[in-house]
Amino acid sequence: MHEEYLDPINSTYLIEHEKLLNDLIKLYEIKKLPKTLLFSGQKGIGKFTLALHLLNYIFDKDNYDLKRMFINRRSSFSNQIKANICENIIIISNNKKNNKIDQIRELKLILSKTTLNKKPRFIILDEIEIFNNNSLNSILKTLEEPTENTYFILINNRQKDLLETIKSRSVEFNIFINSKSRKNIIQTFIKNYEIEQIIKYHDTNISPGDYLVFNSVCNMHNIDFMHDYLPNIDKCLKLYKKNKDITFMNIALYITDIYFFSLAIKDLNNIYKTNNLKNKIIKTLNDLISYNLNLNTVLNIIYSQFNYEK
Repeated sequence: MHEEYLDPINSTYLIEHEKLLNDLIKLYEIKKLPKTLLFSGQKGIGKFTLALHLLNYIFDKDNYDLKRMFINRRSSFSNQIKANICENIIIISNNKKNNKIDQIRELKLILSKTTLNKKPRFIILDEIEIFNNNSLNSILKTLEEPTENTYFILINNRQKDLLETIKSRSVEFNIFINSKSRKNIIQTFIKNYEIEQIIKYHDTNISPGDYLVFNSVCNMHNIDFMHDYLPNIDKCLKLYKKNKDITFMNIALYITDIYFFSLAIKDLNNIYKTNNLKNKIIKTLNDLISYNLNLNTVLNIIYSQFNYEK
């Protein structure tokens, strides 16, 4: 995936969440901003982007257009964040293999030292809900012993339950977008980036972020939603095993969801049977992830379930 827009670090506009950004700015300006913010909500709805816009306002106010919610990508601060070299901002993401656990272990040492410019320091922990236990325990110790002028922004995509001990030390903001906003954001992306539409989004609950990634991956690997269900699933699972990239499994789950939704709409008399088959296949897909099952075994199970129920 080479498209720059797929990485939220490159986000320029904040679409939706304007009120929450203004509320957070007000809290910061009156020195009431919580030391640990927890942004919780569906993956891909702009939580990380919201954090970036807050930081650009705080540290680069002269170059940030609050009226348009626009980040100046030519500013020095913006480029430092993008390169992850800003001394005031530390970004630790679960999907960056080379920086997660080492950075977490070094946090305590880093936070014991003040920044050269004496400005506050913000730590963004992205996809915190899927950090491993060792990482979470290290984070918890850091949250229990906060240092002066240090803030944490935890991004929780709710892909699994977050430790209650982490949540209890945070002020949680539940972030969501409605169906109209979701479609508006996706349509804005399609227009601005001239995206060729490979996957459907109108009748699903796919988030804007997932839409961008899924659409790009399907385009790159010739996953055609107009083709039959089983060949698409076969391709996704083989790509998952080959690349060790959970994105392919998420696409397989998405394909399963929209395929059986369309099937149920066409045949309302057999909706129970259709949903039963969908649930069996989703369980099989999740078992592949959880237990690292043999790929051929999983494919055989799915094919046999599909053909038997059909």
